[in-house]
Amino acid sequence: PSHASAPASPPRRMRERMAFTYLRNDVSRRIEVRASGAFEPDEIITVLHRQRREGTWHFALLFDARLVTGEATFEDLDRLRAVDTEPGPNGERRGPLAIVVSDLGLYRKACAYVMSSAPVRPADVFEDRADAERWLQQQGF
Repeated sequence: PSHASAPASPPRRMRERMAFTYLRNDVSRRIEVRASGAFEPDEIITVLHRQRREGTWHFALLFDARLVTGEATFEDLDRLRAVDTEPGPNGERRGPLAIVVSDLGLYRKACAYVMSSAPVRPADVFEDRADAERWLQQQGF
């Protein structure tokens, strides 16, 4: 007798890991991060720890997330905020934050994040990178 075998399961798609380009400009006191791939808060926390380790906690941060996909939960935002709003190693305040996003869902979450971080640092969300850069210049960075 012939035995039918179970159909092969479709290949599992691996999540595209979040990747970063990290540029530091000591003259303008600005960190520029370009992120791509699936949203992963632990990866962003790693970037924040690097900034703290390098003594640039007071630098402006331009976070370009236009190539980031996926969902950010409010729990994810709380985890990020817990690290991001701490004073620097020498008690310094955080520099301004400009987030650039194109995904509507991430834009909304970024706005919620910025509103909750407002007492700690100047922050804003942009769809256009040039607007974010102009805003940072207006902040003195």
